[in-house]
Parts: sequence; C-alpha cells; structure tokens
Amino acid sequence: MLMMNQDDLANFLKQAAERHKGTDDWAKRYAEDAVVELGVDESTFLRLLKAAADAHHVYEKGLGHADENWATWYAGAMVAKSQR
Repeated sequence: MLMMNQDDLANFLKQAAERHKGTDDWAKRYAEDAVVELGVDESTFLRLLKAAADAHHVYEKGLGHADENWATWYAGAMVAKSQR
C-alpha cells in the first residue's frame, strides 16, 4: 500500500519524469527514486506504476492526444490500486 496522498505522488512523478527524460527503463528508475525519496518498496511501486502506465495508455488512445495531466492520472490509479 502507498502511504501518501495523490497530490504528493503526482508531484513526485513529475519530478522523476524531468530527471529521467529520454532514458530507457524509466519505470525502474522511478521506482529506485521512490525507494529513496518516498520510502516505499521498490517492487510494489514498480508494479503499481506499470499497471498505471498500461491503463493510461488505453485512456490516452481514447483521448486522441497526449494527456497533460498524466501524473495526476497515474497517481490516482496507483493510490486506488494500492488500497485494494
């Protein structure tokens, strides 16, 4: 379970995206940062992040354009899934 609020997680994701822009294996790098900065379990964070990415990809296809608020969307999905 992620013990943080959605806004804090969205801010973390935006910062991680800036740090790792254009890098391969971005999800793994975000998860490594989350261990240090958020004190979360890397495998749990990585699982939640990948599930959010997969679901968001479908969501963006429906939008027909890039979602500028992707971090908030990811954060909401990750928090919700972690509470199940």
